[in-house]
Amino acid sequence: MDTLGPLPKLFLTLSCISPVFLTYGYIALNQGDYLICASFAIAAVITAVSCLITLRFVEYKTYSESINITSFKPADKEISGYFVSYLMPLVSTTEAFYSKPIGIFFVVSFFIFIYFSKSFYSNPILSLCRYKFYEVTITTGGCLLLITNKNIVNISDVKRVAYATPYTVVEAKKKEI
Repeated sequence: MDTLGPLPKLFLTLSCISPVFLTYGYIALNQGDYLICASFAIAAVITAVSCLITLRFVEYKTYSESINITSFKPADKEISGYFVSYLMPLVSTTEAFYSKPIGIFFVVSFFIFIYFSKSFYSNPILSLCRYKFYEVTITTGGCLLLITNKNIVNISDVKRVAYATPYTVVEAKKKEI
């Protein structure tokens, strides 16, 4: 297993909270704070693009190995809950969440929760970019989170993976040598 250290986990986490940045940007726009709105929009784009670049790098440029999957199930069904649980309350309680201390507390708390709970599969940004998340069981009995842009219908559909984190793999796209 070869990982890139903490960077993929950091960027996966940041891309999970980029919709929160967009939501705060929308709130700022409604408040007439155009500079704050633009700042949040730029932060959302930077975090999302950073994650996509990191995933592409892992897919094509890092060490990959064959994988023997014994079972799999979709892990991205939580995304609708993400919107209902985290983003809608922000929009509906605009005044309360627009204060700087509460906003910082919310974003930092959300970041810490995602980072340490490894809840990357509730990532609407990657879903918009056609990535899918699967919980896969391998022959050793371990479970991994697989990120791919394919619909998996058969366990033999995935041949090689690259590790983004110790428990998160990305389907490798580079050619075997």
